[in-house]
Amino acid sequence: MESFDNDEDFPIHSKKPWQTAAWKKARSEYLKDKVCSKCGSDESLVIHHLRKLPDFDAHFRAVASTLIRESIESKEIEPEYKNACPACKYQSIYRRKTVKPIFKCIRCGHQFEVPVIVPSDRVSKEDFKKFLANNKNEIESIVESQRDSFFQEEYLQFKNCVVLCKKCHFLTHNGRDICPICKKNSKKIHFPSCWECFQKTPKGELWRRDQEGYKKYREEHDAFLEMADKAYELEDKGDFEGAKLLEREFHRKYSPKLVENDEDLN
Repeated sequence: MESFDNDEDFPIHSKKPWQTAAWKKARSEYLKDKVCSKCGSDESLVIHHLRKLPDFDAHFRAVASTLIRESIESKEIEPEYKNACPACKYQSIYRRKTVKPIFKCIRCGHQFEVPVIVPSDRVSKEDFKKFLANNKNEIESIVESQRDSFFQEEYLQFKNCVVLCKKCHFLTHNGRDICPICKKNSKKIHFPSCWECFQKTPKGELWRRDQEGYKKYREEHDAFLEMADKAYELEDKGDFEGAKLLEREFHRKYSPKLVENDEDLN
């Protein structure tokens, strides 16, 4: 497989390394003689990465928290002190209003009147702001280095990825996959089968009697198929933003939690 170490097409700190010429060439080589891991199709194959980096701000906060903990351990920064359990020294305690002893530890169950004071792995708001002001460039440098390393060593070398066809890839990004029983209909990922196959089971027969639940499912199912057909047409025309807009509108109506948890749909 081609190395990306000296690839001039790959810009430093690029947010879209898959747009480079080297990536496209390596992708074509990687997909040779492969089939979709979900349905077995060998048409319109894409590479789906199982690991995703957090957004830059979340990554920045994680690195900053790690550096602060290291600074606390090396005694470069004074930590905040918190009330803790006298028995296990954990800060998982709560105050009771009507029962004595007043305090109880959630972790070990110890009850006591007076907590002990122990150092935490946090700093005050003032010290936190001061730390960020003094170390912002270093934190950003570490974050950018880690992100570049991820793209170079894992993303561009096709580690932790699976091959999917265009349809299964679309379903995956929408919280669905192909039914393992009929290999035809789509289903939500946390369901064991599609609705048609589920109806053939004893439990499905009972559930089908609930007409309200059945009607709601059919409405969502038919709406998804209609949305998917329109999205496919828009993608074939190169209108990816239009296709993404259809996805967002669908999930805002039927799967609002999926929109909240998936930044690609926000």
